[in-house]
Amino acid sequence: MTELSRKGRPAAPIRQIHLGLGAFFRAHQAWYTDACLDGEQWGIAAFTGRSTRLATTLTAQDGLYTLVSRGAQCDSFSIIRSLSRAHAGTDTRAWLDYFSAEQISIVSLTVTEGSLAGTTLTLIESGVLLGRNPECTLVLDDDFASGRHARVFRRDGGWVVEDLGSTNGTYMGSTRLTKPTPVEVGSTLRIGKTIFELRK
Repeated sequence: MTELSRKGRPAAPIRQIHLGLGAFFRAHQAWYTDACLDGEQWGIAAFTGRSTRLATTLTAQDGLYTLVSRGAQCDSFSIIRSLSRAHAGTDTRAWLDYFSAEQISIVSLTVTEGSLAGTTLTLIESGVLLGRNPECTLVLDDDFASGRHARVFRRDGGWVVEDLGSTNGTYMGSTRLTKPTPVEVGSTLRIGKTIFELRK
């Protein structure tokens, strides 16, 4: 087995943060970033969701990993370099430091359960709207979601989720939200059958 190392070369400067180090993130968002012409300027700091084991493993190999792409005739192998730092989801200090850093340009939210599982939505300063209506930033194909169900927006250097008077409510963990609530590292949001994780 080959040991992965950057061999003294610096990782890309961190300009994206993402909560989650799962296979979908590593095979899509991290791969796309790595494949960009200026990808070496768009490093990602990613946080684990539940288990911290993957952060430990990736840190030991400088954030590098091998992506296997299955082909009809043969498989191909690529070393992905866009993951600059891997953190445990419990590393709140690092999470808050990244949130307040001026160089951070992208924060992303990933749907982990429901018909849109695997979908990643980039959060923007003005906020994103979640619901069934076509004008929503993320349109939910979920019978338990309202037309304009909830929004996620920036406040005081962090992200906040607000239920918009939906019929069935917006939940953080098992708690139904009754007011705008900060989203913490590793928190899950539920709208009907759809579950989200905020990832930096």
